Amino acid sequence: MLSRPLLRSLPRRTTTPSTLLRRRYSSAHFDSPAAGARSADGTSTTTPAYTTEEKIPTWFLVSTGAIFATYMLYAYIMPTENSPFTRFLSVDNPTRKAQEEISNRHTAFIEQAAKDKHLLLGSEGSPTIEMRFPERINIHSPYNLPAGHTRGVLMDKLEEHYKKENPPK
Repeated sequence: MLSRPLLRSLPRRTTTPSTLLRRRYSSAHFDSPAAGARSADGTSTTTPAYTTEEKIPTWFLVSTGAIFATYMLYAYIMPTENSPFTRFLSVDNPTRKAQEEISNRHTAFIEQAAKDKHLLLGSEGSPTIEMRFPERINIHSPYNLPAGHTRGVLMDKLEEHYKKENPPK
């Protein structure tokens, strides 16, 4: 083992935190193709196998070609009086007339529904609701009733009342 005076005479290597981090996380530590072989002075001796050329993406060329082809197609079928494109878009087209008629009917139905809604919401309704089946009042469980309360007592009066209001036809 070396003695302390001898160690003090040797030049010390400075170890700053940045050099420690560089040593710890350097890519030359791994056997990766990106690291390459290092020479004594720290420079790489090999060139990477891949190229760094940037090419125009295929999707860009396809979309540009599609836009250009669409423009050329439009220029070829320029709207004239007899072209199918113009006939399809014309107002006299029977399909367009049928669609217009359906749309007008639909609009009329929607407007009528809105008028009916406002008519019903604006009117004052009856505070009572007519019962169609008064016998449903008597449908209940005979159990869990408080003492002295039975539902069947007033049923005769209720039936007479509804028979007066709604006589049988």
